Amino acid sequence: YEEVPHGYRAYRLAASKMKGGHSGVEINAQRAYAIQILARVVDTLIRQEDLRFQSIQGGTVGNAIPRDAEAIIFFPENRGEQNTSCIADLQNLLRSEYAQADPELTLDLTPYTEVQDNRAMSAACTRKAVDFLLAMPHGPAAMSAEVPELVETSNNLAKVTISNGRLHVLSTQRSNVFSRQQAHTQRIESLARLAGAEAKSSEGSQ
Repeated sequence: YEEVPHGYRAYRLAASKMKGGHSGVEINAQRAYAIQILARVVDTLIRQEDLRFQSIQGGTVGNAIPRDAEAIIFFPENRGEQNTSCIADLQNLLRSEYAQADPELTLDLTPYTEVQDNRAMSAACTRKAVDFLLAMPHGPAAMSAEVPELVETSNNLAKVTISNGRLHVLSTQRSNVFSRQQAHTQRIESLARLAGAEAKSSEGSQ
């Protein structure tokens, strides 16, 4: 974390009103995943102008597909109007993509006036966090070869928070074949290490 540059202002970016669902039942329903929707939106903004995360949170528990996610971000105050317009365009685009599965998907960008700390992630750390969230797998990884339309192996990108200056991401893996559950967990651990993160897995393969 570092002091944000002069002329930057805090905003609240929210992605909400997605259906979510149970990760063992609706994982194959083609629904929007709030954490990755938020990361995709930030990625679009950051390609146009510098942006810094102060906080990000989304999801609740390991077996629930996240319906909502939000972040407190800083970017140059003179970009407020352009970024608001960009968010409106992205909402239209995403509602078109998820017209059947998540037609109520909503994006909001509003000035955040309750900020008490003028510090945020560095530009490099923000970029790495966004890249990691975009690269994280989510959803079906393999279908059953024996039972039509049965998801054999999957994972749920269930929760993201920032606590004490550290990004915490929770993913829950499922499979009817234990060895494939282990392999998918190892894949996610490898991705975390490539991002410079520490990966910890429990017996529940989180």
